[in-house]
Amino acid sequence: MENIPRKTSIVFLVIVCLTALVGGAALMIDPTGGLMHMGVDRLHASPFPDYLIPGIFLFVVVGFGSLITIIALAGRKSYAPTLVMLCGGVLMAWIAIQVAILGEINSFHAFYFTTGLFLVWLGFRQRKYVTE
Repeated sequence: MENIPRKTSIVFLVIVCLTALVGGAALMIDPTGGLMHMGVDRLHASPFPDYLIPGIFLFVVVGFGSLITIIALAGRKSYAPTLVMLCGGVLMAWIAIQVAILGEINSFHAFYFTTGLFLVWLGFRQRKYVTE
């Protein structure tokens, strides 16, 4: 039973990792948001003049954070469940901040916030097996 939460975490983290790396790279390459069909006018209520800083955060923290967690899970490291919960929490915070700044919620926000919540739960489930 221990493998199911671990393998499920890996699947969801691969999705998060790939989309964060691609999305973050697109925002760093074109900080106007043009590659992702998002105008900088959407950032009027944010502290950012363009998408460069959010792109860096998405790429480094969410993307590489997920990748590091996948590697820890694959290596069955004892701290991997904690990293899974941390990734889930960061993802939920990232989405909550986006929704607050943009003043809108869409299906991507709902999917990724729910994924973050699911990752926190999966990490918690895995801690049970590490501490036994």
